Amino acid sequence: MASVTIITGDFDSGKTQTMIDLYLKQPSHTSDGFVSVKTYDDQGVLLGYRLVCLTTRKGEMFIIDTTKDAQSFERFFVYDRFVFSLPVIDTAYTSIQSWIEDPMIETIFLDEVGMVECVNMGFGMILKELLKTEKNLVLAVNKSNLKMVLDCFDIKNPKMITIGS
Repeated sequence: MASVTIITGDFDSGKTQTMIDLYLKQPSHTSDGFVSVKTYDDQGVLLGYRLVCLTTRKGEMFIIDTTKDAQSFERFFVYDRFVFSLPVIDTAYTSIQSWIEDPMIETIFLDEVGMVECVNMGFGMILKELLKTEKNLVLAVNKSNLKMVLDCFDIKNPKMITIGS
C-alpha cells in the first residue's frame, strides 16, 4: 500500500465533508471513492445514508435505520439497527475493483469504515484488497471505532486528520 490517511472525529463532526474537500483538491481523474451522505425525513429525523460516488455525484439509498419506516431493499443484511443494501454494495465493489485496475487512479476514498467492515461485511473484503495495492487510501472512521479499525486491518502509522477536539 502507498499511504493511508484517516479522517476521524465524533458523530456529526464533519468527517464526510472533510473527505469531500480533500477529494476536490486532488488532480483531475486521479482519484475516486464513496461517501455516505445522511438522509433525513421532512421532520429532520435521520432515515439512513445514501452511498454517493465522488466523481459522478450519483448515489443510491444504501443504509436505512430499522426503526424508521423507510424503503426496503430486495437483498440486504442487518447490522445493529441498520439495514444495508447488498445491490448497492455490489455496485460499489465493481467500481472499486475498476479503480484498483485503473493506473490513472492513485487515491481511493471510503467513508464510514467501522465495525461492519471489521466483521467482513459492508466494505470489509474490498478494504482488505485495497490495502494490498499501491493505491493511496483516505478513510473516514468514527473516533469510537478508530482503534478497532486500525487493529482489524493492521494499519500502521496512518496520516491522521482529527476533526473537532
